[in-house]
Amino acid sequence: FEINPSTTLGEGDYNLILRATDLAGNLSLPSGPIPLSIVFDTTPPIQPSITTTTSLTNIDTPTIEGTAEAGSRVELFNGSESLGTVNAGNDGNFSIVSSQLADADYTLTVTATDEAGNTSVPSSGLAITIDTTVPDAPTSIQSSASITNDSTTLSITGVAEKGSTVELFNGSNLIGT
Repeated sequence: FEINPSTTLGEGDYNLILRATDLAGNLSLPSGPIPLSIVFDTTPPIQPSITTTTSLTNIDTPTIEGTAEAGSRVELFNGSESLGTVNAGNDGNFSIVSSQLADADYTLTVTATDEAGNTSVPSSGLAITIDTTVPDAPTSIQSSASITNDSTTLSITGVAEKGSTVELFNGSNLIGT
């Protein structure tokens, strides 16, 4: 047999019993109580947060860390594109590795989904730039080398990618930046 109650059961604790009536109209004794507890969870998890502060990286699968409802499923997004999922630990912390990203600027967010299927609002966005392109070698190199008795007068100038750090080596020994 299968019975679907004609009355909607709300949230709460119940002790249900069953009785049977045969074709002749004889009524059975009641069954033992069947305990039932109904809990409706319609509350979404609190807004998760991203604690990663990296804004520029040469890693095309960045690891994003943060906090969310303990045990919730955390999903990483760029806009509406899912980049991966992970479960938050019992302490609410999560660490998720993004799927591979091309060199570009991104705004990453995460959502948390609880056991009942309720999804949080997205976290605040993390602006991050992926740059895996190796800079060109410095060019237009000039030096001010001359015969002198002052060892600090050597100056090397040139052109390199804006914002890059140029290092000066003598063989394999770093002698300046």
